[in-house]
Amino acid sequence: MEGMGHLNELGVDDIKSDAKVQKMLNRAIVFIDQRIAEQYEELLRLVKKGKTTLESDHLNNMAIHYLYARSFFTNQQMDGNPKIAHDYYLGQAEKYWLKKGMYQEGMLALALHRNDKKSVTKDMIKSLKERSLNNDEMGMYWKYDRGYYWYQLPIETHALMIEVFDEVANDSKAVDDLKVWLLKTKQ
Repeated sequence: MEGMGHLNELGVDDIKSDAKVQKMLNRAIVFIDQRIAEQYEELLRLVKKGKTTLESDHLNNMAIHYLYARSFFTNQQMDGNPKIAHDYYLGQAEKYWLKKGMYQEGMLALALHRNDKKSVTKDMIKSLKERSLNNDEMGMYWKYDRGYYWYQLPIETHALMIEVFDEVANDSKAVDDLKVWLLKTKQ
């Protein structure tokens, strides 16, 4: 679903023109909305048992990835439990974004921006710029916590940051500087 959203955003493939693809996407959106609602319902059960509170940080990688994937399709309506869960996790993103890894921050910045939470995304961009390293030879980059998980890979993270600075910050100089780092790393 996320990949199809990317293709649509980039203008590579108009997903709305193919009825079969659109039907598949609609079903996928309903599916992930139901899964996040189930996750939220499980959280409510834990709160009811006194094992946690709703105010605690419950923004796990699945919720972050859901918000990002779903942000490509903000025009598709949701209601009931999925809407409540979606809004809860968006609120969690506004509150706990700084406690997440850089890749997750990028996904959250895009999700919040696409859901018209622009005041918090300004703070996110400011924070990312403050933590960045800049020089003429290497461009703009960050010291990454390297690891084996998808959200710890520096090239993946950097590519996402290009998307963030292009779409959220609309900062073409930063995007060019970010591209320099990618090219130097490839070199």
